[in-house]
Amino acid sequence: MHRVAPVFLAALLLSASGCATETTTILVVRHAEKILNAGDDPHLSDAGNARAQELAKVAENAHIRSVYVTQYQRTKETAAPFLAAHSDIAVRAVPVNISGVKNYPKELASTILSADRGRTVLVVSHSNIVPALVQELAHVKVPDIPDNEFSRLYIIIVRRGQPPALIAARYGAP
Repeated sequence: MHRVAPVFLAALLLSASGCATETTTILVVRHAEKILNAGDDPHLSDAGNARAQELAKVAENAHIRSVYVTQYQRTKETAAPFLAAHSDIAVRAVPVNISGVKNYPKELASTILSADRGRTVLVVSHSNIVPALVQELAHVKVPDIPDNEFSRLYIIIVRRGQPPALIAARYGAP
């Protein structure tokens, strides 16, 4: 399995170097693997549960203060192992309205940057939302996420008065 501890070290160093300014760090991932052909709101598969455990290990020392999920089980279950070890962290369920999905990344980015300014947050979302959310937060276009890919991890560091920084990494098995 790929480890991203050096990536977090780099992210934390970048965050620390901006101590004089307010720094918001956002970790963005797609939900882990889901059970296929299991309806509109499937649970995670065994591989998905293993990936969720890996995410918990990767994020354990990132000083996360809030976790954003959608209304779907797969996002909540992806965050669950991390949350089980950090019961003091706020969970913010921000439902996706299918008819308004185009505006969702912009609205979520605005919510994060106002409600959690100066903090580190984790966002667990969906393949059709993650690239647009990263673009909203980092002002960088990232590739679309194929249906069979679950390992991408984006770290966006936002400092007042400076352009955002983006680190693209992977976690767990590809």
